Amino acid sequence: MRKKTFAVIGLDRFGSNLAINLQRMGNEVIGIDTDEEKVRRISDSITHAAIGDPTDENVLRTLGVRNADVAVVALTNDIQSGVLVTLMLKELGMKNVISECTSEIHGRILAKVGADKVIYPEKDMGERLAKNLNNNDIIDYIELSDEFSIMEINLPKNWAGKSLLELNIRAKFNITVIACKNADGSVNISPDPALPLSADCSLFVIGPEKIIDRVSKE
Repeated sequence: MRKKTFAVIGLDRFGSNLAINLQRMGNEVIGIDTDEEKVRRISDSITHAAIGDPTDENVLRTLGVRNADVAVVALTNDIQSGVLVTLMLKELGMKNVISECTSEIHGRILAKVGADKVIYPEKDMGERLAKNLNNNDIIDYIELSDEFSIMEINLPKNWAGKSLLELNIRAKFNITVIACKNADGSVNISPDPALPLSADCSLFVIGPEKIIDRVSKE
């Protein structure tokens, strides 16, 4: 799978956590905020963290934000700036802009100015927590669409000691393993398909959510 570039604009709690986790999954991440301390805290955890005013079009151009695959506007502490940045990104030609909002009205405004997807962090986090609590075998997940997700799952017991080649996961289940996390916390992006899987590892998989959910229970 091709490495993606994400631009996260606004590094409050939601934005910084999102940026760090996207980086851990093997992507390139650009983070932007006006607060020097927020940028300093995250600078060692993502590809590039920059101090700058995201409402300044020249800042966005200089940092190459429009070349990113996805931009996430996480500026709910400044609703006006969030709307303006969303609009500017679309005018710069960005095809995928995801904007964080605080209310239904705020969300409708963001959609009107061009946001491709509007997210409600509190609602979304509630759904994630419910899913994690409901299924002990799913460690975490990111919803990509109504059907597809990236999930980190515990290795199914009957997969231990077998290789990805032997399991033939993509052909059997229509899902793809994109990374393997070892017991020591290290992550192996694009793991060797010929190596046997350790019973104490977890897998990052991408595919239809219903199928991943079923596979995690094997």
